[in-house]
Amino acid sequence: MIGRFHKTNGNNGNVGFLDGQWRRVRGKVKRKLNQIGLPDLIIDIVLENLWPISFEISKWIIYHVEDTGIDCSSNFCWTPQAKIDYVKTAEILIKNEALDIKKRFKLACFYCLDSEVRSLWEQMGLSEKRSFFVRGNLKKSNQSPIVLYWTYFIQEVPIDYWGSKAMNHTQLFKYAVENGYLSATKFFLGKLKVSLRNRMISNCFCIHLHKLYNPKYIAKDHLTIACFLICQLPSNYQGMTHFNRLSLIFRYFLEWPMQKQFMTVVNRLRHYLRERTFGELLEGIFEKDIGGFKDHDYKELFMEFWHQIPEKYKIYVRTESRVGYKIFMKFVKEHFGFVFEENSFAIKAKFRAIVFQQEISENVTYFEKENVDFFKFLVRERVTTKSSIDRFSYRPFMNFPFQEYGTQFFNLPLGELMYLIDGILEIV
Repeated sequence: MIGRFHKTNGNNGNVGFLDGQWRRVRGKVKRKLNQIGLPDLIIDIVLENLWPISFEISKWIIYHVEDTGIDCSSNFCWTPQAKIDYVKTAEILIKNEALDIKKRFKLACFYCLDSEVRSLWEQMGLSEKRSFFVRGNLKKSNQSPIVLYWTYFIQEVPIDYWGSKAMNHTQLFKYAVENGYLSATKFFLGKLKVSLRNRMISNCFCIHLHKLYNPKYIAKDHLTIACFLICQLPSNYQGMTHFNRLSLIFRYFLEWPMQKQFMTVVNRLRHYLRERTFGELLEGIFEKDIGGFKDHDYKELFMEFWHQIPEKYKIYVRTESRVGYKIFMKFVKEHFGFVFEENSFAIKAKFRAIVFQQEISENVTYFEKENVDFFKFLVRERVTTKSSIDRFSYRPFMNFPFQEYGTQFFNLPLGELMYLIDGILEIV
């Protein structure tokens, strides 16, 4: 079912799943469950657990369509943590003779399965083999460097005849890291000279793993690769002083299914955290929620994390950085954008009534209660302040990403928003 709904969207193909495909998948599953007469409580439990599993399948399809042309599998191998075991799944698919042998060969190359690569190569005819290489002129080939490497390697073509600097182990290691190929990263790291490994790993964090710093980025296997590479470095290695390893560790615990352990890790490592790290983590949790991820209650996690932040770091988030303001404004634009519209008096009046509990919110379908509650939480806890909203709204600041919001807040009257904030603070 997921395969039929799947569509790619550039290098961040899961956006399609987050933006709309999930609603269609959910609707179809719910209809089927209703047809067999399951109680609503059971249906809700099934749907709650369906999202992360569906997202796992969607990711697998997207990456394997791009890499090998294999667009779906009914033979997924799963870990006890409800994650797809990519290597075991690949091994099963490689043995599936119903699939095109060229696709299976590419799959074996990407997972660096030496014996499978050799076996499939021997099974292919000459015309099939010729589609994988152009001897002496790699620029004419449209195959991935990893596939080309294995094609030449198993034919025992001398490296001097490969005709491309991109085919050496150093470049292939970089390519594997940048493109999120975990098995290939491990394989080519092992091929590097020991004296080069630490420096190459450090360079990867500066150049090839920069995507991890963007909380919106839906990574391939980049996060697992980053954690693997960190574990390969000596504990006293000084070449990574520019990189905050703790941020990466926490980022890992915001991924399914590790979120339940996030606060435990925070509490154990809080003495090593700095103001900026707290701000980055708040923003990362928030981006998960507003980005459409339904594998955890990120609003609840945000609030729990905020309550355990030391007060001096809260001051940093509120006033010394723009984190609090960005979170608040982005949330309002996403869920309550009508407060910036001129001809929306009726909706604004309804919203005010719900915020101030003058109306029973359960009877109002336009607003989600959890969003209203989170709005009030952001105001009550001063995640952003009135002065910061006023200051940043009416004055354009250099380097501030206003374009992210799709509208210039600093040119819009914010009276409705300020009125709500005043009212909430008065009843605290």
